[in-house]
Amino acid sequence: MSQSSSDKGPKSRPTAQQIARLNHGVSGSLRVSLAALLLVIGGFSAIYLATSGLINSPAISLPVLVILLLGATLLGNSLPVTLPLDGHPGDASATAKAALLDDPCLKTAGIGVIFYDSDADGFMVNSLARQHLGVTRTGWMPPSILANNLEQSNTTSLWTTIQRAVKEPLLEPQEFVICCGDGHEKYIQIEPAESNREGLELLRIMTRDITHLHHLKRKIQFAETMWDKHHDALLLLDEQFTIIDVNPAFLSLIGSSRASALGQPIQRFRADPEDRKCAASIRSALRRKDNWYGRTWNRTREGEVFLAEERIVKFEPDVGKNAQYIALISDQACRAPEAAAIDRESDTDSLTGLGNREGILAHLRSNLARANVFNRHLAVCYIDLDCYQGVHERFGKTISDELLIAVANRLRSQSRTIDYIARLGGDEFALVLAGVESPEMVMAYGKRLLMSIRGTYQLSNRHKIYLTASIGASFYPSADVSGEVLVRHAHQAMYQAKDKGRDRIELFDAERHRIEDGNRRRLERLRYALENNELCIHLQPLVNMRSGQVLGAEALLRWEHPEDGLVFPDQFLPLVSGTDQAIEVDRWVMEAVMLQIERFSRHGYPLQISVNIDAGYIQSDHFVNDLEALLARHPRVSPALLEIEILESAALTDIERACSIVRKVQNMGITVALDDFGTGYSSLTYLKRIPADTLKIDKSFIIDILSSTESRHLVKAVISMACKLHHTVVAEGVETDEHAKMLLDMGCELGQGYGIQKPIAADSLLEWLRAFEQPLLQQESSNVYWLDQAGQK
Repeated sequence: MSQSSSDKGPKSRPTAQQIARLNHGVSGSLRVSLAALLLVIGGFSAIYLATSGLINSPAISLPVLVILLLGATLLGNSLPVTLPLDGHPGDASATAKAALLDDPCLKTAGIGVIFYDSDADGFMVNSLARQHLGVTRTGWMPPSILANNLEQSNTTSLWTTIQRAVKEPLLEPQEFVICCGDGHEKYIQIEPAESNREGLELLRIMTRDITHLHHLKRKIQFAETMWDKHHDALLLLDEQFTIIDVNPAFLSLIGSSRASALGQPIQRFRADPEDRKCAASIRSALRRKDNWYGRTWNRTREGEVFLAEERIVKFEPDVGKNAQYIALISDQACRAPEAAAIDRESDTDSLTGLGNREGILAHLRSNLARANVFNRHLAVCYIDLDCYQGVHERFGKTISDELLIAVANRLRSQSRTIDYIARLGGDEFALVLAGVESPEMVMAYGKRLLMSIRGTYQLSNRHKIYLTASIGASFYPSADVSGEVLVRHAHQAMYQAKDKGRDRIELFDAERHRIEDGNRRRLERLRYALENNELCIHLQPLVNMRSGQVLGAEALLRWEHPEDGLVFPDQFLPLVSGTDQAIEVDRWVMEAVMLQIERFSRHGYPLQISVNIDAGYIQSDHFVNDLEALLARHPRVSPALLEIEILESAALTDIERACSIVRKVQNMGITVALDDFGTGYSSLTYLKRIPADTLKIDKSFIIDILSSTESRHLVKAVISMACKLHHTVVAEGVETDEHAKMLLDMGCELGQGYGIQKPIAADSLLEWLRAFEQPLLQQESSNVYWLDQAGQK
């Protein structure tokens, strides 16, 4: 809109007199104001004189007349400027000036107009310019009024620019900020341009409200910045989903150049370019609601597959033109550097620089999703350093940390770029192995890791530490698909490696885990059974096979399971052996036995009942105290009616301590039996060192004495040796008359077994005792005819 200086005629530039008028316009406006004041004073004075009758007094009316003449003179000097511009009919140029102010073309374009009229020494402002500049009036106004209005709008710089434009028109448009009355700001552009129409010498200044253009410009700048700097991949697609434009994040994510990406269908970068189902689903959603959100599998230029969150939004760039789409693809690989740095810090072990537990779980979640979709394999190796705790206790934290860093470096040297290494805490590390095809490959890789860790470490140039490790591995898809479960399974396998001697690798066995998990559930159920009285004892009588006298019984634990029926102890007691739960079970059994001894004594059958006690409980600090408390709770029970059985095959870790406890038990009047004699690896040692009262020969030897000469000789030797050591001998597993006859011939009179009576409930044993007819004492060993009768009752 502006004109160059070369296009302007000489008459269009203001004269020096005009500039002087502009600079001294304030004095002219004062003359007008003074003239108006004199006329008002004179007019009110004349009215007063007329109403009071003093109008004919020369002394009074003459001054009033002077005032009126002076005001008229001053006003007359100003009329040539103001009246024509106000549209006085006598001024031929007023119509032309008004036409310039009200130019319909300018109004349509939203352009305001300010004229500087050198003849009037003032400015003419139309309605649009008034709105743009925030001034309070239109039409003609002197420079002082316009300056005043612009100062109120905090745009004194605009007034300075207008003054400068009067002297020398600006070559380029200028922008200004106008403070509106409601607190908002708007942006104004002025563009000076001289006008010489209808013979008028006027300087025209055009104003535009460019607030909306300014906001649009800021939005465009913001959009351009977001497009270039956004950490997620952005694509502009045409109606056929062909790429029109991409941002740098997309090129970084895909590993492609801009030239190779433009013009390509987005389907080309999908993990399966031939999968039309996903594209059809997206198009259908966009037709319904103009946007789509979901997850897609994509592929980098190197062929790496990744799962991404994707959002596609439809928009129409121009009316009547085909729709376009903006796609946003979010993946960890294209995060902003700041966000990635934060994530790296939260997923990194501060000591070694490896990943940590959070990092490896996040890595597993991502890789398991890919493996699940594309049928790939991976494995987790859980590494624990052997004897690290001793190093830490001996050398302290500084040296032990140095050792951990050295191990981490060795793991780095053995790992591949596709593997992920993490330190899970303490001396535990883990690796996620990708690209493994079989458990055998995992085992081979684990053995290389063991070799790399195994060896001597030189620390701080003075400490030499030899180190090994134990590794447990889990394999997908042989194991569950959860990352947490894979790590836990590898951790369990690592403990198996520890149990088998350390410095080895063990692969997680799903079947073994199933069994162990079932055992764990049974242990939990057993604890419930203890609390709810589901356990019971059965009793198997002990008989003098020569006389047929019932001397006692052995208490055998049973579980009356509400769903599984009667459960035998070999199905649940091995699970608790050596644990606190085994002690709880033994305490319950001893209490139940004491109650049965009391009951049988009341009915006239003071039987001695033996109870088998876990070796760990016997060697505990509180076993003797528990026995004393038990006897105290049952003062009517003779201690001699209770017998404690120690399994000969039990692991008595401290023989001396066990012997001391046995003597304390015997001092209470309780007898002690060595049960299942002959089944352990140190039978003679137990027989020699443990001061047992009774020796019970295991049934595995008794059953074979009829068919095996070796078994007969062995049993006969044990009976002879026990008698010489003054031990009472009991034969277990007596099933037939022939067994009883042979045992009597060997010198063993006491026996128990299915041939005499199988274990039965306490109530049933009481009935059996009442119905049992004790035979007369027989001296000849061959006469044991009562044995058949006893077994049938």
